[in-house]
Amino acid sequence: MNRWVLPLAGPCRRTAYILAVALAGLCCLGQEQNTPYRFKPGDEFQVRVLNVPDLNAAVRVLPDGTISLVLLGEIKAAGLTVPELRTLITEGYSKHYRNPRVGVIVTALADLNVYVSGQVGKAGKIALTPNLTAMQAVAEAGGLLKNAKADDAVIFRRLENGESQTIRIDLNRITEEGQKSDVLLQASDVIFVPKSEIDVYVTGEVIRPGLVPLAGQLTAMSAIAHAGGVTPRANPKKAFILRDGGDEGVRVIPFNFAAAVRGGSDAKLKPFDVVFVPESGIAKVNKAIEQYVRQLLPVDLSAGFSYILGGSVLP
Repeated sequence: MNRWVLPLAGPCRRTAYILAVALAGLCCLGQEQNTPYRFKPGDEFQVRVLNVPDLNAAVRVLPDGTISLVLLGEIKAAGLTVPELRTLITEGYSKHYRNPRVGVIVTALADLNVYVSGQVGKAGKIALTPNLTAMQAVAEAGGLLKNAKADDAVIFRRLENGESQTIRIDLNRITEEGQKSDVLLQASDVIFVPKSEIDVYVTGEVIRPGLVPLAGQLTAMSAIAHAGGVTPRANPKKAFILRDGGDEGVRVIPFNFAAAVRGGSDAKLKPFDVVFVPESGIAKVNKAIEQYVRQLLPVDLSAGFSYILGGSVLP
């Protein structure tokens, strides 16, 4: 038997307005993330029928994607947006009541987080906020570690059809170009920042000679800083970079570390570069290479560090 209900007035009208505002806010949140949010198992919400309060219910989407409501039985909710589910429930109750006024209010979402892992300061869960981008999430996770391969980060995304999508991002490029090349994140996205497997070598008159990971836009000055800085015996004005020039052989690139520290020109490094700081008193680059590089480059380095100079291989 149908139950006839008078139009809403007074407090009921105000309640209906509040529910409408809440629903509009949730829809706007979905639009800010490019696509409207769709229910999935584990989501919780309330169904409010303003003119038939006996039908009000607190609901949780079951693992099979369904919910159960009085008079309507099981309804497939997973995959529907808030407006779509509200329309479906309204149509169902319209068979029993005249003009039912239905509201759907989300109270808890199964997972409104993103996850950042790999070479970041603090890997873990980040709360998904409107317009959260990949770079912002990495920053919230403590930023990049020095050995991060920032130009080859990956976003793993689960699509609505159950398939996975892999999105490659260059965090260095995002840093240079700003938000226009950043990526908006979606619920449950996983960002992975791999470790750089390529190094440069810093040797000569530095505190801690050895390998330095080529992370991001590593420069000669920062590589020397990673090596502890120069010793009191160093001639920082006469530092240089050894670089594999392919068929042209090894290239020797002068680098004035002393000037760079004072704000002068720095030098971006490439894979397998060797940064060398000579001892004070050595003026000729070739002499420095002959006297120091042969002695100080370890023999067990990757083949990438083997250079041909004057008919012989260094080291």
